[in-house]
Amino acid sequence: MIAALFFGALESGTIYMRLKSGTPAGLVSAMEGLVLLFFLSAAVATRLQIVRREVHA
Repeated sequence: MIAALFFGALESGTIYMRLKSGTPAGLVSAMEGLVLLFFLSAAVATRLQIVRREVHA
């Protein structure tokens, strides 16, 4: 849910950034990709910790 709100805010801010500062749209897409990678890696790390705890328990 938080990620969806963040992506929505980032997407709506893209138009304003491009008009005011000339920021390329590709930069925003790269930022979205990095955030998505961060959330996915956090989910995988959490899953691995749960699996490790079950194996060692």
